[in-house]
Amino acid sequence: MATLTVQQIKLSGTTLASAVGASASGDEFQNDGKTYLEVINGSGGSVVVTINGQRGLPLDTSATKTVTVGASATAHIGPFPTAYYNNQSGVVQVDYDDVATSSPTVRAISVADEDN
Repeated sequence: MATLTVQQIKLSGTTLASAVGASASGDEFQNDGKTYLEVINGSGGSVVVTINGQRGLPLDTSATKTVTVGASATAHIGPFPTAYYNNQSGVVQVDYDDVATSSPTVRAISVADEDN
């Protein structure tokens, strides 16, 4: 798994670094509960993104979520409640169904805590 660097959005304005290629073995990122994943699918087919839940939701519902990102679409997935999505290292783990064909790019983004 590749580790994504979480980019912080600030009230004063932020220029985000370019998204990076999704890893065929999956990606992971530190999660503070205000982090979301941006998936940019520049291909002509869909890509399925799986966010791996670590604990079940209330009523024994799985926290694992799958999101289909359509051709030439961008999806913003999250934020991820830490109690359900963080593993013991405080990271969220993500898998993709077909990185070789769809070649999505991704980035993890969080809203910074700032005093105004």
